[in-house]
Amino acid sequence: MSCETTLSAAYAPPLVVLTRWDGIKSASPARMIYLPYNEVEDAMIIKRLSEVMDGKGVTVSALARGACISRGAAHKLYHGQNGGIALDVLDKVCGFLEVQVGDILVYAPEGSGAQRIEEAREHERSEQQLLLDTLQALLAVEATELKSALDQASGMVREAVGAETVDVFLHDPATESLVIAGASHTPLGRRETEIGMDRLPITNGGRPVEVYESGDPYVTGCAERDPMVPAGFTDGLGVRSLAAVPLDVASRRRGLLQALSTEPDAFTQEELDFLMGVARWVGLLVHRAELVDLLTREAVREARRTGVDELVTALAHDLGDHLSPLRTCVDSLERRARQERRKADLEDVAIASVELGRLRGLLADLLELGRLGRETSALRQQHVDLAALTRETAQTFHSVESKVRVHAPEETVVEADPDRLQQAIRDLLSAAISVSPDGIPVVVEVGTRTGHDGRWADLCVRDETPGAVASERESPGSNAGGLGLYVARAVAESHGGTLSVESLPREGTTFCLRLPVGESE
Repeated sequence: MSCETTLSAAYAPPLVVLTRWDGIKSASPARMIYLPYNEVEDAMIIKRLSEVMDGKGVTVSALARGACISRGAAHKLYHGQNGGIALDVLDKVCGFLEVQVGDILVYAPEGSGAQRIEEAREHERSEQQLLLDTLQALLAVEATELKSALDQASGMVREAVGAETVDVFLHDPATESLVIAGASHTPLGRRETEIGMDRLPITNGGRPVEVYESGDPYVTGCAERDPMVPAGFTDGLGVRSLAAVPLDVASRRRGLLQALSTEPDAFTQEELDFLMGVARWVGLLVHRAELVDLLTREAVREARRTGVDELVTALAHDLGDHLSPLRTCVDSLERRARQERRKADLEDVAIASVELGRLRGLLADLLELGRLGRETSALRQQHVDLAALTRETAQTFHSVESKVRVHAPEETVVEADPDRLQQAIRDLLSAAISVSPDGIPVVVEVGTRTGHDGRWADLCVRDETPGAVASERESPGSNAGGLGLYVARAVAESHGGTLSVESLPREGTTFCLRLPVGESE
């Protein structure tokens, strides 16, 4: 083919190095053959630099530093993306790796077994590189909005497998259907939406639904012969090839990834495996986008709540400033009425004093709501016996007109701020007593329960007014119970609990405060 020569850094490219196969590979530089590229027409250069580097645990960055070559050149050498290799670069690489040229560049004649093996390896490497490139592109997608992110992902996957459209279906529990959440912007993709194939009811069955329910991937190159492929795909869209794989999000089946083509036998088993690998990353993208959406909505709610809390606190302070002189005036009127023995005026002053007291209580509730909104993290948490605190608080409400019965175990310990928790109990008792006629007792029950979501302590306050209609009862969002129920709910939520109100005809109203129980209880 060409005469032999010696390795010389002074001889410039384009040259390639070939090692002839004489039974065994020669590692001696004297047997190396250097050929210009235009003379290599019936041969193949097998580049084994990546295998040598992987075997020695050498990275691209390490090769670039150690051989004193650019990182870009090292990257191209590793992935076999370069054309001819400059002799000085080859000399540096071999010196750094402590190998002979024949260890990294091997000559194989056209059609030889070595060439076929290398072609198979090259195909495998290209498939792996395609998957890697696609996954890297998916990771770069900004998950700020779910549909936009999935549309981008669909387009990337479509290009990778050569499909005419790729769809991401997610399960919609409200309609029990698989609904396209992301699709390729292609004519076939748009047509799919126009004829209603962007929504697949679970009850209708079919191959996509089967993939979703069973978790088994599916591929066909003659969809028109499979009766389980929906007719909308074959007759309506002219689909001949279909590949579908399940889509899991956070270890839970959420939908499927589907590729369509109007060409027969468009997808291979290897491309189905490729879709399986990509689907896992699409699932991560869905999870990331949903988390971003959740955090965004939480941030908006928190911002609104903070603004409302600040407004309520400012309003309560301003009203309090006006109440102080009003209280002084009422006290002066009461003293003069007593001195002059004006009985009718004393009665009016007494009513005014009661209303002022209620107004002050209302302002106290407003201020407490503002503090709870700002100082949730500053709660004075400690072990609190909920049963004992309930009995103690109920005693202050018990009278001839208002009877309170408490049913509680000897001890029920929770982690809570005792002052805030007592205020919540007081507010619940006030709400129940306000809707309970005189003589009808209010019943308080304290207990614990264990469920799939952990252990909880329940404090339920119930008025047993017979014949009550549910619509007449208050809830934490109504005005009947005043701000007390809002405060009680805020206290519960600040401790990681809940407050619920249930009204049933002829059974009265039940206010239930639920708090988590720690491990020490």
